[in-house]
Amino acid sequence: MSFAGKVALVAGATGNIGSGAVRAFLDQGAKVIALSRSQSSLDKLSKTLQAYNTPTDNLITYVADVGKDEDLAKLANDIKANKYPAPDHIVSSSGPWWHLPSLQDISAEKFREVMNANFESHFFIYRNFAPFVLDKPGATYTLVTGGSGEHGFGSLTSVSQTALFGLGRVAIHETQNKAVRFNELRIALRVESDTAFDDMAKAGKTQLGVSEQLASREFGPVFAALASSKATQEKGKVQLVNSRAGIDELKKYL
Repeated sequence: MSFAGKVALVAGATGNIGSGAVRAFLDQGAKVIALSRSQSSLDKLSKTLQAYNTPTDNLITYVADVGKDEDLAKLANDIKANKYPAPDHIVSSSGPWWHLPSLQDISAEKFREVMNANFESHFFIYRNFAPFVLDKPGATYTLVTGGSGEHGFGSLTSVSQTALFGLGRVAIHETQNKAVRFNELRIALRVESDTAFDDMAKAGKTQLGVSEQLASREFGPVFAALASSKATQEKGKVQLVNSRAGIDELKKYL
């Protein structure tokens, strides 16, 4: 499956999940608009991609705080003004895992910080960029959520993911009669950055292709698979991925 001539916009492009999506789309020939809060993180992403033999000629980096609606609105306006190409595929992958105490011990300030990073950012991404793909044939939108929302062990991280499930549910409903294929990708396994995974492998702590921990480059093709023209039946679904078998099932579309 080639994405030559297509444009993927990846928000949260420098994280463990997002960087895999960037790599997968680049490897398939797409142009990629990679969003991150930090230019240094984007520079590091570019160097890492090159180190793993992924071409970066089609990589477009853009500094934006995805937790700020005005930052994303600026890029959306730039796209409308043809300063950047309009996306065909969108990946919304923002929000880290937070190591936090019990709910009663979390300050109001920390609550707002976590919910902005893990929940509000996805709403801002959707409201600014979904209009580019809603009525575009062949377009896709993939919302990344975390399996911790199904349980209570993650403190406020779990709360943020449960809220994100609601955002996905509404988006699925509102796009059911639209051209875009919207899916929630619910990830319930550990994905490491490529460099971190390889360091762990050298130390004998994990093994490529075997361990339930995955390298970013192993998981990334899932995004290209969901965006594939072969995956037309994958629309309006919650795609739970909690094993290598689940990943392989989606990769059949590549």
